[in-house]
Amino acid sequence: MTLPAFAATAAERQQAVTADPNGLTGALAAFLLLRTFDAEPSASEDTVAETEWPPMLDELAAHLATGLERAVSRAIEGADHVAVLTGGGVDSGALLAMVVAKARGASVKHVEAVALHFGGPGDDRPHLSRLCGDLGLSPVRVTPLEAVPFFAQALSLGGRPDPWPTTAFELALASRARDLGATRILAGFGGDHVFNGEGRDLALLVKQGHPVRAVREALALQLPEGGSGLAKLRDFLVAPLLADHVPHSLRRARRIRRQQQPWMGPAMLQFVGRHFSARPGRSIAPTTPRARYHEWVTSPWRRELELRREALERTIGVSRRNPYLDPELLRVLARIPPHCLLADGLQKGLFRRAIARWVPESLRLRRDKAWLEPAIETLVRHPTVAPQLEALLDARELAARGLVNSRFSHIVRYETSRSASAWVHFWPALSAEAWLRGA
Repeated sequence: MTLPAFAATAAERQQAVTADPNGLTGALAAFLLLRTFDAEPSASEDTVAETEWPPMLDELAAHLATGLERAVSRAIEGADHVAVLTGGGVDSGALLAMVVAKARGASVKHVEAVALHFGGPGDDRPHLSRLCGDLGLSPVRVTPLEAVPFFAQALSLGGRPDPWPTTAFELALASRARDLGATRILAGFGGDHVFNGEGRDLALLVKQGHPVRAVREALALQLPEGGSGLAKLRDFLVAPLLADHVPHSLRRARRIRRQQQPWMGPAMLQFVGRHFSARPGRSIAPTTPRARYHEWVTSPWRRELELRREALERTIGVSRRNPYLDPELLRVLARIPPHCLLADGLQKGLFRRAIARWVPESLRLRRDKAWLEPAIETLVRHPTVAPQLEALLDARELAARGLVNSRFSHIVRYETSRSASAWVHFWPALSAEAWLRGA
C-alpha cells in the first residue's frame, strides 16, 4: 500500500487508516525507515541510448555546464519574477548565479535571492554576501523564527506526513518569495544525490583494469570528514570489490543489524528484516549510462522529492522547479563516468569545474557546508513549537501499530538533548504520529 499522493482532507486520511490497516502499517514503516511511503522503484520506460563519454575532465565539465544551462533555462521559462531559495552553499549558490546569467537573455525581469539567515558551523552568510555582491543582488533574509507559524502545517505537507524538520523553513522562504511577487520558485534539491560522487565508485576503475589509477585517486580524495589513506583504500576499493564475494546471507544479516534501532517496535523490525532481505544493496555504481539513468528516474527518493515539490507548490500557490532533477540534465550526468564526478579529489569536483564561470572561487572551492542544527534548535525550542513536539513523544498511535516501542520517548529526549541533529533522525516518526492523530 502507498498513501494517497495528496490525502488533503480528514475524510481521505480516515479512509487510508481504515481501508487497509496492515497496508498502512507497512507504508508507515517504509516512511519511518526510508522517508518514502513506497519502498519499491517506480516503473519507467524512459532511458538513455547514448554511450558513456571518455573520462576527459575538461570535456566532461563542458558537457555538464551546457546541461546545467539548459536545465535552468527550462526551469525559468515563462516566468517574469523568479526567486531562488539559496544560502551560499555550492549547489544553491551556483543555481542563483546561473539563473541571474540566464535571466539576462530571457523574459525574466526580477530575480530574488531568498535565504535562511542563521549562523553556526559552516556559516553560509559570508559566501552569500560575496556572491550577491558579485551579482548585484540584495538577498532577502528569513530567520528561523519566521518558520514558527508554519510548523504545524509542515508536519503534514500535502495531507501526508513530511519527514524533514526543515520543511517549515522551506514554507517560510517560499511564502516570503510569494509575497515579494515571485511567480516561479527554484531550489537546489537533488544536487547531493546526482553531483556528489562516491568514493566506492573508484572500484570500477579496478574492474576496468586500472588499479594504480584507482589507488592514486582514492588516496587523493579530500573528504569533509577526513580519513587516513589506509581507511580510504579499505572503504572505497577493498570493501566494494570484496562485497560481491561475501555470501548473501552474511551481507543481509549485516545490513539488517545496522538498520535496527533501539526505538523500533516489532512491526518495524519485521519490515526492516523483509526490506533488507530482498535487497542486498549496491556496492559499486551501475556501469552503463542506461543503468545509471534508470536508477535515478525510478528511485523512490526522486519520486518523493517530486511529490514534495507538488505539495509545496499547492501550499504556497507559486510554481516550483528543481532544475538539478531535470530529466535532460540527468541524461547528461548518466553519460559521465561515475568516478569523474570526484574530479580534482573533491566531492562534486566535476560540478565545481562546470560552474567555474558563474561563481566566485571562494564559493566554488569551499569544502565546508552549513549545518542546519542551529536553525532547527531555534525552531524546536520555541515556546509555541516545543509543547506540540512534547505532546507527540508518547507516539501512542505508532506504538499501537507496533512501529515504535515503549522506549521511544526516552530515546528521543536523550538523543535530542545531546544534539539538535537527532531531530532529523526522529522527525518521520513524529510527523507520522501527528498525521495519524489528525486522521
